[in-house]
Amino acid sequence: MWSTRTLPKNAILGFKTTWDRGIAYTTSMPKSSTDKPLAIEKFYSFDEEWKKWISNLPDLDKKHTLGLI
Repeated sequence: MWSTRTLPKNAILGFKTTWDRGIAYTTSMPKSSTDKPLAIEKFYSFDEEWKKWISNLPDLDKKHTLGLI
């Protein structure tokens, strides 16, 4: 919340949930190892536009879980 950084949508591999100090984040994972992931705290309530946007990205948690089965 106190810093500003961007990650262009075409540079995002997908998203997953990450945790830091007991706080859940929606983390956009970059395609390139030179870019840093972008984490947004899940505490914030996002509108339908956000949910539609994020649903168009691959859910990396779901892909990982499917790979374990």
